[in-house]
Amino acid sequence: MKYIENPFGMKQLIFILFTLFCIHQHVAQEFSAVDEKISSYPTRYESPEKLAKQIESDFATDLEKVRAVYYWLSTNVAYDMDEFRRGSRLQQFQYSTEEEKQEKLNQLNDRIISTTLIANKAVCEGYAQTFHKICSLLQIESQVIPGFSKTDFRDIALERAIGDHAWNAVKIDGEWKLLDATWSAGATQGANWVKRFNDFFFLTDPTVFGLTHHPYEKKWQLVDTPQSQEAFFNMPLFSPYFFDYGMKLVSPLAGKLVVKTNDKITFTLENVPKELRLFYAYNGDTYSQEIKRVYTGNTCTFEVPFPRENTAVLYILALRNVILTYRINLPS
Repeated sequence: MKYIENPFGMKQLIFILFTLFCIHQHVAQEFSAVDEKISSYPTRYESPEKLAKQIESDFATDLEKVRAVYYWLSTNVAYDMDEFRRGSRLQQFQYSTEEEKQEKLNQLNDRIISTTLIANKAVCEGYAQTFHKICSLLQIESQVIPGFSKTDFRDIALERAIGDHAWNAVKIDGEWKLLDATWSAGATQGANWVKRFNDFFFLTDPTVFGLTHHPYEKKWQLVDTPQSQEAFFNMPLFSPYFFDYGMKLVSPLAGKLVVKTNDKITFTLENVPKELRLFYAYNGDTYSQEIKRVYTGNTCTFEVPFPRENTAVLYILALRNVILTYRINLPS
């Protein structure tokens, strides 16, 4: 199976991508010994069996092994920009039985995995299939999860028929967890991919993960009340930096807002540190404007003026980092 790819940051403001080093520092500290050991591994392997064998010999628990596979992939495999530019290509083959179909799919996936390990580059499918294969060799249950990603303001209020991304679910101590080795490996800067490891998409809370990832199958949202595809795309765009502060958005929850010229947009958030400076800016603005807030307990409200006479993109920033993005339309 092929997925139309939309790597994290491909269309997003570049400065977001270079602030993720501070996200999930506690996770990095928890797995520092695992990460240090994996950093001594070869950067290429002839087969997934050889990498799995080395991980099996060095680590005891499933959690350590999962971290080892994830960390090796995210720090050694570069995003394949050439493959991305070529776009999705359907892999066609004939089969007469379900058994033959599965055998040919396995052969296709094995080629993808081999290329990922030897060439050290892949698109999301390579990361996800390789993670799944090595977990299988380690006797750890996992799944490749195809679906939709949301990384740019143009994704807001947009529904697509075909997914553009793939990631993984893995079962640790009887509980399914989510991770995305592709988005943890780095980001794009213009037409180039820049290696930049971060922990944000490793065993991320499903509620948070679901703000940027939406699987085809609702069960892989791993939440009690799954959301629809329409609801997913109708939300504003959240930067991972938003969650680093433990903030919660109360309103507006719609990512596409209809606002008259010179009206004000009212925002309500919870758990915003009082010492944290917030700003807003519209696309094309030279400077951002500081936001004045009113607090009631742990809830703060503020207003952002809309002086534009045409559609616009609104960015809410914490210090220099975009945390929320909205599309603003005038009444028709």
